[in-house]
Amino acid sequence: MKTILFFKATEYSPTRLRLAGAKRAAQPLGIRIMPIDSRKNHPQSITQLVDFWKPIGIIIDCSLFNKDPTLPTHLHIPVVHLGLRSRPNLPLFSVHANRQDVVHAAAQELLLLDYPCYAYVGHPKSPEWSRERSRIFRETISL
Repeated sequence: MKTILFFKATEYSPTRLRLAGAKRAAQPLGIRIMPIDSRKNHPQSITQLVDFWKPIGIIIDCSLFNKDPTLPTHLHIPVVHLGLRSRPNLPLFSVHANRQDVVHAAAQELLLLDYPCYAYVGHPKSPEWSRERSRIFRETISL
C-alpha cells in the first residue's frame, strides 16, 4: 500500500485536524497516512522509518515546532511543510497558507450563498492572525 509519513510535533487539536484531513483525502486514493511523533525521532531513525515504509511522500506539521524540522538530505521524496513560513533558503518544498487569499476565497464562497448577513467567528483569545482574518473577512464581505 502507498504510504505518506505524517510527522507531527504535538497532539493539539489543530494537529489532529490536519492529520484527520490528510487521512480523509488519502483514503479514496488508496494511500495510508502513517502518523509519526516527531519528538521521539532523530535523523537516523527518520532514515530508518523511510527505509522501512518506503513512503511516496512526507508531510511535516511544523506549526508548533520551536525550530525548523530537519530531514536527512539524501531523501528524494516530496516533502510538504505545514505551518512553516515560506523561506527562500529552505531546500525542500514549503506550503504556507496566505491569510489574505484563504479568507478572501472563503468569504467569496459565502457571498455566493446570497445570505442577508455574514459573521466571522475568530479564535477566543483573539491572537493577531485571527484579528487579521476578521479584518480581511469584513473587507471582502463589504465589497
